[in-house]
Amino acid sequence: ILLDDEIEGKIMASSDYSFRKIGSEVPVLSDEASLFDPLCPPSKPLAVSERFRLLFVAHPKGFCVTKTADVMTAAEKVEVEGKCSSIQEFSLVDVPLENVSMLSLSSDDALLAASVTNEVHFFAVSALLHKEQKPSFSISLDDFISIKDVCWSKILAKEYLILSADGKLYHGSGQGPLNLVAEGVDCGMPCIYLCI
Repeated sequence: ILLDDEIEGKIMASSDYSFRKIGSEVPVLSDEASLFDPLCPPSKPLAVSERFRLLFVAHPKGFCVTKTADVMTAAEKVEVEGKCSSIQEFSLVDVPLENVSMLSLSSDDALLAASVTNEVHFFAVSALLHKEQKPSFSISLDDFISIKDVCWSKILAKEYLILSADGKLYHGSGQGPLNLVAEGVDCGMPCIYLCI
């Protein structure tokens, strides 16, 4: 495969996978002036719930919850008509929460973690579907150091790890307090989680 070759077309297939382009890009916001700071974009602006067929999409003033099928329909509409509504306009709920740096969904798709500097706000997905915009609970790091990553357990639904920008690793469970489990951590979360 030559990396500089462009391949046009809808379907590319092989014996073990298939990619299909669905429409064109869909804008997140109708106001194009509202863009992320290019020097500090969010590290995880998208979370996907296969169970509920939902997308959680961050934008500079919060995040939207929308049906995956609605985004796919809008993408096809853009390709045909050249324009469509933004994700924000047809979302189920638009949660105001400025400077979201990452969205992370629990393994059972029940809780969404939205990280903002040194805080993590936890939203019940069922409450978001009922247009509730307030988090179920929130936690924050005492030292005001920003959060580098949030990782959920794949076995225990309410268990999670938080890695701070200064290398401290915390373990949390539901609404309980955070426990510091390691310091000086500089590897990625998947490696960390395998070690604990």
